[in-house]
Amino acid sequence: TDGTLWSWGQSLYGEGGYGLSTSPAAARSSPVQLPGTEWTTDFDKMHLGYQNVKIFKTDGTLWTWGRNNYGMLGLNNKVQYSSPVQLPGTQWSIINAGSNSYSGGIINTSGELYTFGYHGSGRLGLNDDNNPYSSPRQIPGTQWTSISFMYNTAHATKSDGTAWSWGWIGS
Repeated sequence: TDGTLWSWGQSLYGEGGYGLSTSPAAARSSPVQLPGTEWTTDFDKMHLGYQNVKIFKTDGTLWTWGRNNYGMLGLNNKVQYSSPVQLPGTQWSIINAGSNSYSGGIINTSGELYTFGYHGSGRLGLNDDNNPYSSPRQIPGTQWTSISFMYNTAHATKSDGTAWSWGWIGS
């Protein structure tokens, strides 16, 4: 409740966030405080992915770290980070939910949806060549209210109650 953020466990890709090298030695069996304060305590404002993390601070800034081999941190590169790095851009309000750690989705305060990362099977919804993107790309339209990635699909909702899906649906 004091706005501090704590982490522990294995951190092979820097997902622990404690700024250590990415090796088995980076594992921690007890909580370590991450730098800074004012981290959100709202579980809906954090995405704890399989090998990366995205989380808001109370001032509305979005921070990310961990594995980034497909650009899934949205930082316009494929560099792995072992400490929190702020995602640049507009005022973000919602981050993706779901189990897929290779794609990311964020919604700004204007209701615009942006996706990034692994794009296999069209999961980013960009209607193009399926190349990965390391920086956020806008999905057409506004009034998006949620985004969730599963294995090869994405699901989103709009404020008018409509549900949208894209990606691979199988045979």
